[in-house]
Amino acid sequence: SKYEQNMGQNSILFISETPMGSGLDILLETWASQEVDWRIKNPLIVVSRVKKSTNLYQAIEDLKTQGLEYIDLEELDHNAVTELILGSRLVVIPSRVEEFGGFHLWALALGANLLTTMVGVLPELIGQEAIIVEAGQSESLANILPRVLSEDVKESLYDRRREFVWGTFDSQTRAQIFVDLFQAPERMAGVVIEE
Repeated sequence: SKYEQNMGQNSILFISETPMGSGLDILLETWASQEVDWRIKNPLIVVSRVKKSTNLYQAIEDLKTQGLEYIDLEELDHNAVTELILGSRLVVIPSRVEEFGGFHLWALALGANLLTTMVGVLPELIGQEAIIVEAGQSESLANILPRVLSEDVKESLYDRRREFVWGTFDSQTRAQIFVDLFQAPERMAGVVIEE
């Protein structure tokens, strides 16, 4: 795959169509504030749509020399997004606002570990299936991110595959269920998936 070089056990993945609403600036500030060795061990992949005329884009450009990788979301198809999610150690979307939560659901459907906030529709969508930080608080994210990625919690957190409401389906089936729901919600309205 074209994106295999991005996939690694230790990568942190941010993915969103709305970078500011999804807290990319807070994640960049938090990631950049860590020691160089920590950033090397926990590379950050940003997948989004960031306008080149913004300060956020300049911050991304500055951090590329420190191990950050930026991928324009428009360049990716569903398969590439799925590969990036599956290849990441942690999906981090510290949202300030969230109207749909599509990438949150996508990550959970694939059994990924998700660190996010409880804003907008997220409490109803993700329940207890994610690691939660306070919205808009870089201090909250800075306190929890290194602990979540530390070796002492690695085994308990990352070796566990989530069941969520998707039962015991394999990741490909779970991803297809999500795609079906995303493309035609009315088809899934009467479907009951046993927990």
